Amino acid sequence: MEDYILKVPSSQKAEDWFHFIRESLLHTDRVRKLIVDFNTVKFMDTDDFVLLACLIESFYIIGSDIKFIKGKDGLNNHLYHIKFKEYWKKGFDRNKFTLSFNHSTLCLWKISENIIYSYLMYACQYFEKFAQNKDLIPLASNLDEVFNNIFDHA
Repeated sequence: MEDYILKVPSSQKAEDWFHFIRESLLHTDRVRKLIVDFNTVKFMDTDDFVLLACLIESFYIIGSDIKFIKGKDGLNNHLYHIKFKEYWKKGFDRNKFTLSFNHSTLCLWKISENIIYSYLMYACQYFEKFAQNKDLIPLASNLDEVFNNIFDHA
């Protein structure tokens, strides 16, 4: 087993990210320690965070230790506030809903059946900030349906 450095792309181009993911997945079977290098990354779109989280998880679930290095101050500050780096620390409880420090961002969350309801409630509270006096029950119902379908049909 070996260490593997995952150099996070600073590009916002989808094709660069898909190439990065595809190439990185070739190494999951023999990595003891995954070093996630944010190098010169200043900004990441939400979908890039999701892709990166799923990629890191691919290494984590087979027993790789996860370490984060570098990145611009602004990015690292954002990563701290959304607790991005916490999810792969030893002892982090993935079976309970965890709020981010940033109240303008929904937290990263690995779907599990036992915290769907908690996540739905927080998502509704989050969107109420932007949709005052709106009925968000349809949103909660649709999210509930999507999340439960993942478990029913995956």
